[in-house]
Amino acid sequence: MMLLIILSLAIPGSCMNYSHYLARNISLTLCDAAYMSNPSDSLRSKLSASDVQGFYAELDGGSCSGLIVTLPKRNIVALAFRAELYEPFYFDNWNKFYFPMITGHYVGGGLAALVALDIVKEEIVNKDDVILITLAQIMAGDKDFVEAYEKQVVKSYRVITKGDLIPHVPGKKHGYEYNGKEVYYKRFGSVSKGKKIRYKLCYHDNCSRKQFEPVSSEENAVYSKITRYGLLRFGVLA
Repeated sequence: MMLLIILSLAIPGSCMNYSHYLARNISLTLCDAAYMSNPSDSLRSKLSASDVQGFYAELDGGSCSGLIVTLPKRNIVALAFRAELYEPFYFDNWNKFYFPMITGHYVGGGLAALVALDIVKEEIVNKDDVILITLAQIMAGDKDFVEAYEKQVVKSYRVITKGDLIPHVPGKKHGYEYNGKEVYYKRFGSVSKGKKIRYKLCYHDNCSRKQFEPVSSEENAVYSKITRYGLLRFGVLA
């Protein structure tokens, strides 16, 4: 069974741009929680969540479950989806003082890009107010898709790590292209206190394609902590 994660966060402010804090501290923690049987304690401890509500629905060919998480200290309302199939979530009473951040991991990252494009094209929110941050996202579409996508989703960031193969599949030889900006880390994990996190912001794959070292799916292990941590808490792994 293929598991996908989509996260949509509503965050107040005049604008949002990529930051390591958003990716590492918020997106990653919420991705973890989507795999847990009892995420409330973890989210209250890690993100000071005041309210965590779960939901579940049967879909044609699969199911969808997720979380609605309120983070009052950060003025964030997060919607976290875990599913085989995903149908875009529409806000009937969208708060115009809140701005959407959409994020996902691996295949869920590719799906997050499609959702970001959809909500902008449908004019649910202004395209300048939407930010997409994905972790180890697979390639989501062909050249025509990317050209249309980048006219709409102007704040699009794909976080990848040195040596990771996953963000480069299915590959250009199969007609796929990279969407948005690449945020290239030599090391994405935590660092010693006071040590600066370093990353490069590049167009498409202008950083990662310069790698001389072999790339492999093993380097995706930094992101596999998302699924492993959540599944451990879920009781699937011992």
